[in-house]
Amino acid sequence: MKHLLRLGIGLVVIAAVLVLAVLTNFRRQEKLEHFYTRVVFQRIADRVTQGAADPQSSVLRLLDYVHAQVLAPPNDRPVGDIEPLEILAAGRGWCDQGANVFAQLARTLPLDVRLVFLRDERGRSPHSVAEVYFDEGWRVVDPLVGIPIFDRRGKLVTRHEVAEDPTLLIKAPDVKLLMELGVIHDFKRQASWYQNEPTLFNSWRGKRKGWLDQIPEPVRRMILCVIQDFYFQLPIATRGLSAEERLMKRAHHYTFLGRTRAAEQIYARLIAQPKDKTIRQDARYFLGCYYAQIGRFDEALKIFNLSLQEEPATGWSPYIYLSIGKIYESLKKRDEALEAYQHSGLATTDTFVAKRMVELKRNN
Repeated sequence: MKHLLRLGIGLVVIAAVLVLAVLTNFRRQEKLEHFYTRVVFQRIADRVTQGAADPQSSVLRLLDYVHAQVLAPPNDRPVGDIEPLEILAAGRGWCDQGANVFAQLARTLPLDVRLVFLRDERGRSPHSVAEVYFDEGWRVVDPLVGIPIFDRRGKLVTRHEVAEDPTLLIKAPDVKLLMELGVIHDFKRQASWYQNEPTLFNSWRGKRKGWLDQIPEPVRRMILCVIQDFYFQLPIATRGLSAEERLMKRAHHYTFLGRTRAAEQIYARLIAQPKDKTIRQDARYFLGCYYAQIGRFDEALKIFNLSLQEEPATGWSPYIYLSIGKIYESLKKRDEALEAYQHSGLATTDTFVAKRMVELKRNN
């Protein structure tokens, strides 16, 4: 009994020393932050691609996920030079940010992936995409546009295939539809960019934290939650953030691991007692999205409509209407869905909205 007691005390002391060492050493904090980011991305990628039949199916699911989650910044709010996990948490970014988030997710499957900065005729980089390697080729993925482009065999195209035959992009059915609708992406010019030598950046080898796969799901989730809680005790996790911004970040991260009840409570708190108007707008938007994702449509519509009524100029307004349109489609209310999509004003910039509006009009 005494030996067990001594062993227990020894383990507690060792754990305390390790925790103290991490808390007081910046480099160890960076290593833990890197580890935490990797396991969270792996968790998200596994959830999104669960049941996918092959690498291409997994890639297409990740493409849809990133296109829906990383949106053009409302009111052109700056994205800043932040890490991919924070881009995903903030829910906004341009082509660089979306491709970076996609790359971090894809490499955990594991697939080799890299960023590609396309070049125009003057050598400038007007657009960036990701390339992921499978089926003996580096295949193009464009999270900002969100449209997969296939070759004649039904595989995602490679950059060299588009360079040799630009019609693969221009004559793709979804692209032709969007060009007819006046979507602002200049697909003809974009196709020409593939003929110029690009800049390849950050080629990541596919890699998993394989030990997680050997742990039963309930235990795995508990371990990841403990790691997440410890991460938020580190100064590096919330440096430079106000108290409300720290809470917002924590709520976002809770949703990554499915700790939705805790996230819901934080969002509600930030809505009820905000010092920063932007924080309240963001909390309302993300709480409404959370309700929509879990099927609590009445609550989602209530909070979205409240936000539109009280703060009609909020930068999230177009995306609130987008979410309302998706809810009405789920409820089989096609006329209301079409009206919401029209109110969003996104038909000429967002490929999903343009396609849904065409489908709804056809069915009417």
